[in-house]
Amino acid sequence: MERTFTTVGHSVLNGTLKLRFTNDPNRQTVLERNGHEDIVLQPLPEDMTKEEAAQWIIDRKQFNAPVRALAMELLNKTDEAVAEQPQQRQRRGPGRPKGSKNRQAA
Repeated sequence: MERTFTTVGHSVLNGTLKLRFTNDPNRQTVLERNGHEDIVLQPLPEDMTKEEAAQWIIDRKQFNAPVRALAMELLNKTDEAVAEQPQQRQRRGPGRPKGSKNRQAA
């Protein structure tokens, strides 16, 4: 089961803009205490995964272009990760001992 979030937004720390996903209503206070600036947190209309929340950000014009670009980047990384998952290797059959290969008897 994928983790879901009730609030999404962004903040800037040391000049770096980052998306924020949380279920904690006090998250803004924690971010402020840790030196974050330009904190914007929005409640989501329903619980959402990071990918769903990123799409929600992209669909809202209230978020500026750099924030929407970060959301698009997150979605692209997710798509790439799914595409790059290694395929399962075939298991050895029950009659073949470990390390053996298909060899013809001499």
